[in-house]
Amino acid sequence: LLISCRYKCPKKGKCFVPYHINEAGTWQIGAGKQPYPLFGLNLFRYYGASNVVYVAEGEKAAAAFQYLDLLGVTSPFGADSYAKTDWSPLKAYQQFVILPDHDASGQKYAEEVAKTLLLMNSEASISVCSLPGLPDGGDIVDWLKSQEELADWDGFEPIQPEVAEYLKVRLLKLVEQHKQRYQSIFPEVQNQEIEPDSSENCLSQVPAFPSDAWPPVIWE
Repeated sequence: LLISCRYKCPKKGKCFVPYHINEAGTWQIGAGKQPYPLFGLNLFRYYGASNVVYVAEGEKAAAAFQYLDLLGVTSPFGADSYAKTDWSPLKAYQQFVILPDHDASGQKYAEEVAKTLLLMNSEASISVCSLPGLPDGGDIVDWLKSQEELADWDGFEPIQPEVAEYLKVRLLKLVEQHKQRYQSIFPEVQNQEIEPDSSENCLSQVPAFPSDAWPPVIWE
């Protein structure tokens, strides 16, 4: 499994430090071997296959869906890592909504993820949604920040449950209005066998993350 830690850096704006479980079963700095596990994999035990999966572009955006009590997932390390990620834990799920960043790379990400999901399950219902009013490169985090209830939200802090429930209802109505089905775009995709994942066994054996592993300085 993998943990990706995001930091605010003076020069770069943001920095990421990944940690993975090595062959000895302990946490180690670095991303580890490919394919990378999905961000949000730890939530699958709480959301069965009947739930809708919301695929975001980036960990921050996926976490925003999770704050609204929705199953938000993404490939680690940005839009270019979709091919380096193990999507097989999603094979049992039937309904997907992809909400990429509002730019050209986001559109490409949505198309590639849709293809990957359809290769695993050609019967899956896959939609892509572009939320209205987003700035260039914007995502679900920008939409949430535009809501009056979250005018001062920093995009990271958990949202109060009563506010989250209200925003969840509002968001789902908007998604229903603007989502578009993607099956017709990839008629050539055929169902392929994917090796079964062992995420349930892995999650039950994950050691506690050592808090003293956080680096005090990462931008020297």
